Amino acid sequence: MSTTAKAVSSAAATVRELIDLYSGSVGFRVKVVCADLHISQSTMTQEFKNRYQMTILEYWSQIRLNRACALLAENPPKTIGLIASELGYQHPSNFANWFTRRMGMSPQQYKANCLQKNTASVFHSADPPMAVGHF
Repeated sequence: MSTTAKAVSSAAATVRELIDLYSGSVGFRVKVVCADLHISQSTMTQEFKNRYQMTILEYWSQIRLNRACALLAENPPKTIGLIASELGYQHPSNFANWFTRRMGMSPQQYKANCLQKNTASVFHSADPPMAVGHF
């Protein structure tokens, strides 16, 4: 592997690490990273896809979806509007539409499922109920 190829491959790993670091935030900009690394965006896009079998946008979107699911599952729960804002959406409806397309259920449904699972686990704890009777 040539020095240039190693640098581009390393740059693809850097882009992935930055996407992870930013947790899919809209603050991440491939164009800026490529300029800082002195690599064209098209070269970076091609190398990223060759290395990870997905585009930068697909990976970024998956990380963003993972972050959305984690935020929706938090206890105490955050509002959909706050989660949308944390993920960079100006309107909760845009977030809800994106989430629904990706997950096949609305953020509210996902949140309710998580709450239901959390509640069920509280009632099925490892501690058996105390016996009541004669001592």
